Amino acid sequence: MKKFYLPLLVATAVFAMPASALAANHWFKNGVEVAQNGKHLPTIGWGTLSLESAVGTITCENSSVGYVDNPVGGGNGQDATETFNPTSCTSACPEPIKVIAKGLPWPSELEEPEPGVIRDKFTGIEVEIICPIAGIDVVFSGENKPKVKNGTSASKPTLDVFGPGSGELTSVAGPGKTTGEAKTEGYEAQEVLTAH
Repeated sequence: MKKFYLPLLVATAVFAMPASALAANHWFKNGVEVAQNGKHLPTIGWGTLSLESAVGTITCENSSVGYVDNPVGGGNGQDATETFNPTSCTSACPEPIKVIAKGLPWPSELEEPEPGVIRDKFTGIEVEIICPIAGIDVVFSGENKPKVKNGTSASKPTLDVFGPGSGELTSVAGPGKTTGEAKTEGYEAQEVLTAH
């Protein structure tokens, strides 16, 4: 009797787990799962993001280059931001504010914290905000987990949506909350990238 107890217990535990705990989330290119071959699929990203904190709200147009892949042997899809270029930034700083991305690349991994909601968890983020005339020089760091909103075409690409549930960066001036949306698509042929 005892030899059947453990398998029954394990089977019961597996069936009691949510589906998200059993299946990994992967990246797809034009509807086809990205191969688990150790090769990165180059990406390009752009969008308008804001950082809200005690030093004020800073809004920038951003462009980035990176990659997505599905790891060999399984596991959640991975990606990374290799370059991050904030431009045309606006803020309360009386002179052009400097926003500098540091610690690149910023790795990230797909996760499904609740059924039907896929997030892209970025770690190692570092962004320095400098407004010399106001004596501001603050580094915000940590992780963000924007929600992935799958796109349907090159003109309607997949979005990373920063909002509730995305987390906050930390700094000596207190937390920094990122808001806005960033688009992502394949770099070489404007491939539609989706997460499932």
